[in-house]
Amino acid sequence: MTTVDRTALAAPAGLIAISLSRGLQLDWNGVTGAVSYRVYRATSENGLYAQVGSTDKLSYLDTSAIESVAYYYRTRPPTSGGTPSTGVSSWATRARSRCAPGR
Repeated sequence: MTTVDRTALAAPAGLIAISLSRGLQLDWNGVTGAVSYRVYRATSENGLYAQVGSTDKLSYLDTSAIESVAYYYRTRPPTSGGTPSTGVSSWATRARSRCAPGR
């Protein structure tokens, strides 16, 4: 019998967004046990967050961010079994930023 650990990992802390000419660069602190992270975005703080990407790094470049549009981001690791962690406590701090002109 094989078992899978479905315990939600801790939320990443320190999520920040930096406007670059190529898009919005997101950076955050790592979570012990996390091997990848999923990145979600909304256009309002309490809006519907859609997954925009995933990465095995502690950063993500959102090249689809549109100039002069405010975005809210969340990031979370999947459980060690590969499924997304659940519950509000697994979300990271939201970061709001705008793309710089010329993007």
